[in-house]
Amino acid sequence: MGRRGYTAVFVLVLLMACAGGFLGGRFLIRRLQQDFGSRTTWAPPAVTPSAGESQITPTSLTPARPESTRSNPARPIPATATPARIMVTVPAPEGVEPPTVETATAEPKPVETAVVSPSPSPVAAFPFLLSKPVRHSTGDCPGNYILGLVTDRSGNPLSAVRLLLIDEYGNQEIQVTKAGADAGRYDFPIFGPPRRFYLTVVDAGTRPTSPRIEISHGVGADAQATCHWADWRRQ
Repeated sequence: MGRRGYTAVFVLVLLMACAGGFLGGRFLIRRLQQDFGSRTTWAPPAVTPSAGESQITPTSLTPARPESTRSNPARPIPATATPARIMVTVPAPEGVEPPTVETATAEPKPVETAVVSPSPSPVAAFPFLLSKPVRHSTGDCPGNYILGLVTDRSGNPLSAVRLLLIDEYGNQEIQVTKAGADAGRYDFPIFGPPRRFYLTVVDAGTRPTSPRIEISHGVGADAQATCHWADWRRQ
């Protein structure tokens, strides 16, 4: 056989190999499409249950892959089942309407709050208190004075009762009620500029036995007054 014979045989073999490869490739592509292509999932028709029947939701199953040909068997994929939900409808008896449940809304009742009036602060139980408000006058005393009368609860004058007077600058003076014809009376002469004074009944140790009161001399609403009267009574 010559060179031309060998060349023809080689070309023929090459053509047969190409044809075989083409056919094998098409066959492989079809098999892959069959194995991995999309499939339509079958769904059961919807059934509306009548009264008294139970509604059963069908189990969702993953379709199994079809069996492969004998030449290339494939392992079947096991189906995965989803648990079914069962809905049971209980019918009402004939001629009996289901009861209507009314939710009672309770109206809020107003909360009564007791208003407690603040009680006045208890006043210390002093033995002496003012028997009347302080009186301011002009010309009915011999000069500028703070003066008054100290009595018991029956109105009888008391002698030897001590009183302490302090001005706003800290100057202080003590007077004792008189005896005899002027029994129970006391007086503090005022010298110096206008200012405020503070008067208290005290005991022998200068401890207060009455509330402290303020008396203004030459200032405030009664700036023209020269006499300031403060009468005390034992309780």
